[in-house]
Amino acid sequence: MSSIKDRITEFIRYKGITKYKFYKETGMTRGVLESKSGITEDNITKFIAYYPNVNLDWLIKGIGEKETIEKNEKIDKNKSNTAHNLSTDVQNDEDILKDNLLNLLVNDEEIKNAFKHFIGKEINLFASKKIMNLVKDKDFFRVITNYLNELEGKQN
Repeated sequence: MSSIKDRITEFIRYKGITKYKFYKETGMTRGVLESKSGITEDNITKFIAYYPNVNLDWLIKGIGEKETIEKNEKIDKNKSNTAHNLSTDVQNDEDILKDNLLNLLVNDEEIKNAFKHFIGKEINLFASKKIMNLVKDKDFFRVITNYLNELEGKQN
């Protein structure tokens, strides 16, 4: 993995947001940070555009602080962020849960198979109910009988 991708991942953790939320907000393609290939100029541009306070020396070379913010701005931002963070904790927990669920569904074979089995059962149950409704329909037997008679007539 490239050192820039490592630093972007570190920045996401530093900001306390989930990868799900990060991809959604920045417009970067989901999975870019997890892929084994490098990161494109386009994705770096999207990251910098969304986080204009990121310290480019830190992002590219790993030198300095993660963000370039004046000390007074940091104090004011911390005060406003405390109230904001309290209101977004629930959303972050939900995003973390979504991330974990997606990772399990994609990466864990047992869970994938269990999920497929569950969906298969639901589809079978749905189909069975539909068939039962058809059989209860008075016209069903008339239509089937006519169809079978037509087939029998074509075969003779």
